[in-house]
Amino acid sequence: MEVRHLHPEDLERIRTYLSLSTETLLPADPLVLLSTYLHALPRPLLEPFTEITTPRQRAQLRPIKSRRLMYASTTPTPAFLSAGAGRLRWPLLWERMGGSSLPTTASAGVQEEETWVRDQFLGGLVEPSAGVADKEVTQHVKKLGGLLRGFEEEREMEQVRERKRVERQLDEVGEEFDSESDEEDGVGGRIGNAIIGPRVTEDEDQEAVARAFERKLVELFVDGLDVSSRTCKIRELTIG
Repeated sequence: MEVRHLHPEDLERIRTYLSLSTETLLPADPLVLLSTYLHALPRPLLEPFTEITTPRQRAQLRPIKSRRLMYASTTPTPAFLSAGAGRLRWPLLWERMGGSSLPTTASAGVQEEETWVRDQFLGGLVEPSAGVADKEVTQHVKKLGGLLRGFEEEREMEQVRERKRVERQLDEVGEEFDSESDEEDGVGGRIGNAIIGPRVTEDEDQEAVARAFERKLVELFVDGLDVSSRTCKIRELTIG
């Protein structure tokens, strides 16, 4: 894989911040440079590294993995590492670990849509004792809430289908990607170098499945296989 390098202007900013002389040679490899000066550089000077290195590459650095683990261990747990959010990104992994393909609760996105309609649209829902006009508003609010819920659920279903295609591609690292079928055949696979095993019979204890799944999400995040937002990429460079 071709190594990308920091822009000369970014290198000069780092040199100036560290008060290094022009004779001081900075490592050409961005990972070596990052490893050497990670603890000394502020966030603005670290951000360019996220554009030229991948989360998986940065996982080679012990301080980065430690910071990811610290972030994943914060209370409350970051929302994207919850089972509800993670099953949308890793639906096959969720099902292989015994998770139900039918969610028992509405996702965060669906809940947000319903909350906005309930609390903000046309003043939100009103008390049952309100006048006729207010009751009509309440009916409109409820109808819109149901409509937006349907749109959000449909969007999430499409997201799950797309993520299954991505997971199958990760299953077949180095092999031709078959994008025609949306159905998982139940065989084992891998995510990067992590073998995730064959599908298991759906566990009746979905809470236990969710906890095990969340532990797997943390592993994927720490290893740089599931960094889901630019915010997380930046935090791994600046916390601790």
